Amino acid sequence: MSEQQSKQSSCTNHRRIRTKLIFNPDSGSTGESPVQLMDVISAVQTWKFGPETYLVEPSSDLPTMVKKALTDGIHLFVVCGGDGTIEAIAGLLAGTTATMGIIPIGTRNSVALNLGVLADIHGAIALLRTGRRIKVDFGLAVCNGNQQLFLEISSVGLLSALFESMDDIQHGNLACIGDFLAALVASPPGEMHLVLDGKQKIDATCQMVLISNMPYMGPHIHVGPPNAVNDGLLNVLLFANLSKIDLMG
Repeated sequence: MSEQQSKQSSCTNHRRIRTKLIFNPDSGSTGESPVQLMDVISAVQTWKFGPETYLVEPSSDLPTMVKKALTDGIHLFVVCGGDGTIEAIAGLLAGTTATMGIIPIGTRNSVALNLGVLADIHGAIALLRTGRRIKVDFGLAVCNGNQQLFLEISSVGLLSALFESMDDIQHGNLACIGDFLAALVASPPGEMHLVLDGKQKIDATCQMVLISNMPYMGPHIHVGPPNAVNDGLLNVLLFANLSKIDLMG
């Protein structure tokens, strides 16, 4: 008997945990979603979870769904999706006593990597029973009165200008390569004014400022220390004296 089979066997003595399973069919490879969903439901039931499935759609009202689930007494939310879905649900659960689990099926799965969640479906589900709970930091971005919590990164400059077309390309829409190149050429360096810890001022002309809350971002680019997820700090990276080609490299 393998180690995972042994743990799974011992799990039969656990009580069933009522779970809100949030599945995004648009995450990952096109066409795999129906098979993945059935695989996930079967696996979470085997590990003694009672899944109440919610499919994420363009018209979904995630805040209302989360609020209702919390009111109904659900304390475990398992997100089966990519970084965008995970971050959206995490932001809605921030400040509550609920626990969020992750089953990564996205393109990059950067948040899962940062939190040590296994990249395969069955390993990630097993971790919901055999792993440990941790508290993680959030960053808060405020712009023109609008507030947005973030788990991974927030940026000003070139990365922000390129993000939409980069995301489309990563999801297979190669027609957006032209938009990516146009934004890359058209985006000029900007004057950045930073105040760190309310006292240290930095003024610079640069392509981008990146605020990181995790060790890795995007395609597993190293942008912070190993304990960045819960060290109580944000990491500020200012990219000056670099050409766009150098920065992209």
